Amino acid sequence: MRRLALGLLWLCLYLTCGLAGAEALDMIEAGKAASDRGDYPRAITLFDEALKVGRLGKADQAAAYDGLGVAHKGTGQLDQALADINQALLLIPGFPAAYNNRGTVYQARGELGLAIADYNHALELDPDFSSCLSNRGSALYAQGKLDQAIADFSKALSLDHKSIAALLGRGAAYQVAGADDLAIADLNQLLVLAPDNPYAYNNRGNAYAGKGDYKRAMADLNHSLDLLPASASAARAGVYRSRGNAWRSQGKLRQALADYDEALALRPADTEASASRALAYLETGQFKQAQDALNELLARNPAQPYFLLWRYLARQQLGQDAGAELAQGSLRVNPQAWPFPVLAYYQGTIKATQLQAAAKDSDAGKQRGKQCEAATYAGAFALVHGQIEAAAKMLQEAEGICPRSFDEYSLLRAEQARLGGAP
Repeated sequence: MRRLALGLLWLCLYLTCGLAGAEALDMIEAGKAASDRGDYPRAITLFDEALKVGRLGKADQAAAYDGLGVAHKGTGQLDQALADINQALLLIPGFPAAYNNRGTVYQARGELGLAIADYNHALELDPDFSSCLSNRGSALYAQGKLDQAIADFSKALSLDHKSIAALLGRGAAYQVAGADDLAIADLNQLLVLAPDNPYAYNNRGNAYAGKGDYKRAMADLNHSLDLLPASASAARAGVYRSRGNAWRSQGKLRQALADYDEALALRPADTEASASRALAYLETGQFKQAQDALNELLARNPAQPYFLLWRYLARQQLGQDAGAELAQGSLRVNPQAWPFPVLAYYQGTIKATQLQAAAKDSDAGKQRGKQCEAATYAGAFALVHGQIEAAAKMLQEAEGICPRSFDEYSLLRAEQARLGGAP
């Protein structure tokens, strides 16, 4: 009888463990489903319960910790998300999904180098990891490495031609690179797959604005705002900023300022909206407001060369000698990087011919951008120093070069209007 009792005991233990393990696995699957539909608090509860039940193998524990990390990221708890995914990688060091997910946490924290390192590791383990390629593309895009970003998005689309993330990312990268028609083609394809995607409408609106098709641009940007819920404050701020930029490109600066104000009311720390508003102040002749706004921006980022240039122009228009201040600020700027030659030109350490030579680039697109900026800022410099004829010539040159999506396009048009009223 004793042997039978022991046998029954082991059978009960086996059944209990087996049932508990199956229950925990069901919780993990339910947690993944909750996370996929955006119900992150429910996902956290389910993954926690699965881990408490226990009796999971290493791989299933790692999956639960990884899922927990994704859910904590979804609720904005980035430090906890990092701790969770680190635990998953301790259990299973060769876990590509965990490296990908940890990369997204690093990216959300603004640590792009660490994010890309994790994406690289995930892709070494799984070279055909489509969503990881899209994630790495978005990190490269954020670093301004547009060619590499486009290559990653393109490879992701070769693996999954219906990838929303890859189409959205490549469309945005094409738009920033000035390839507006390619951007629109990608975003049109995306909107067939996801007709109510507000981000696609925002990005397509930017591309239409880059082509000068402002009617379609404004329609897309307005529709993006209609689709975004009131709670999506960061996304709505981005669309208001985009619409403000489209107004500026049309020379409608009052409407642009109103949209930048809306963006900053929703997201006060939005540096791009603050910078665009400061430039709009400069373009409307509100030089004191421009100077004050740029002082605030430079307090946060003293080495931003464009802020230094814009503040110089505002102060000169106010009748102040801004040369010493510009020289001091320029000491913080990398002298090997563009647009340092523009700063050097403003300080008189290089001549116009040297500035033109510095604007040459082996990449035709980059060269166009540099030449646009060189001509615009040279024209603006000439104007604030009363060199009317030289200013008119350089601004006319800039008008023939500058892409409409560049800040300098709006600036040169404002300078031309100011030139028209110059004595």
